[in-house]
Amino acid sequence: MKKKICIIGSGTAGLQLAYSLKEEFDVTVTHSNSSDKIRNGRIMSTQVHFGSTRTRENRFKMPKWEDKTLLKSIHMTIGNQKLFVGKLKEPALSVDQRFSFSHCLKDLENQGVSFRLLRVNKDQLESLADEFDLTIDCSGKSGPLFPFPIEKQLSPIQVPQRKCIVGYFLG
Repeated sequence: MKKKICIIGSGTAGLQLAYSLKEEFDVTVTHSNSSDKIRNGRIMSTQVHFGSTRTRENRFKMPKWEDKTLLKSIHMTIGNQKLFVGKLKEPALSVDQRFSFSHCLKDLENQGVSFRLLRVNKDQLESLADEFDLTIDCSGKSGPLFPFPIEKQLSPIQVPQRKCIVGYFLG
């Protein structure tokens, strides 16, 4: 009998983890929005899949996306001032996560991964921990679901590392 794993969150990390574990484990993904709501909703964040992400997607046989618009460098400009320019070691791909995520949800479901439409709270987390052999928090920018102590001897990082703000504008 396969071990049961619950992944909380269906963003990039949760989906890639589900693809990587689905052959060896009984995987269930909990997520707070349906595939249709994701597809028809607003853009929640930017999704640039850099070289390491694209390599994982290939390794786990995730759906391919059109790569005609590969990114080969990054430019950061505010007003007329160019703050940073850098060439990437491997090409990256900008992906509309509404289509990517919703497509992956359906693809994983077709491959036997279970899904639960559920916004996890503390009581539900404890229930999931009892039901599954392992519960993994991949809640992304909205997480972690519950604070846990940082073990300073194991991590040099003491504060969140995500500091990226992007705007999409028409006109």
